[in-house]
Amino acid sequence: MSNPHPEHLLNHIAGRWTPSLTGKVRPNLNPADTTDVIGDFTESGTEDATTAIDAATTAQHDWDTIGPIERAKLLKTAATLITERSETFAEAITREQGKRLSESRGEVARSLTILDYTIGEARRINGVTTPAEEPRTLAMTFRRPLGVVGLITPWNFPVAIPM
Repeated sequence: MSNPHPEHLLNHIAGRWTPSLTGKVRPNLNPADTTDVIGDFTESGTEDATTAIDAATTAQHDWDTIGPIERAKLLKTAATLITERSETFAEAITREQGKRLSESRGEVARSLTILDYTIGEARRINGVTTPAEEPRTLAMTFRRPLGVVGLITPWNFPVAIPM
């Protein structure tokens, strides 16, 4: 079977599909049917990760400046797209994980619940004001995005856990 999504051979970095610097690819097989080749996927290395981290760090400034309400609007767009493609996501999870389709659908639904919660939190980002040691001084906290983080997530919940 040829890969219907040739971009899977690439990494998505800085808004573009780019080849891995390792130049290596590997087949991704359905564990429930190893004759079902899902596609060929890139094997990325340290240099690819560094490039992605650098691009994410650069993009972080724009993400910080748009504010929580605009970030929530972008996440709402993502939620709409996931909802529209939920069956495609579920089928892909089933092929890649070997889990039942009903479980994969549940995982997609759970990821949308998590995303919906996160969208709602945009209006509840509160700081804390407390008395300071100095007279007529207040100590205030402001909530800001953490910045770029790296995640290693379990293979068996590929959508819900990262969400």
